[in-house]
Amino acid sequence: MTSTVAELAADVLGVRLGVVDIMKEPTAEQLARVERLYDQKYAELSQDDKVYWASGAIPDLLVGALSRIIAEEMCPGLGIPIPAE
Repeated sequence: MTSTVAELAADVLGVRLGVVDIMKEPTAEQLARVERLYDQKYAELSQDDKVYWASGAIPDLLVGALSRIIAEEMCPGLGIPIPAE
């Protein structure tokens, strides 16, 4: 199974950071920020030949890890502490 970048954004913003109600959609600006960070991480992993999936079809096994990474990178800009799990 795979997830989209929009689903990843919902996980980052709703589950990890709690800045968006999990029953609502992120704003266009919030979605764009997550997409930018995901695209950067995808490019980094691609350079190291660690990408085996299409950019828009994120394997469900990786969503959690990518969500944590992106949430951590977004925390300073949102003025919130990095979530401890």
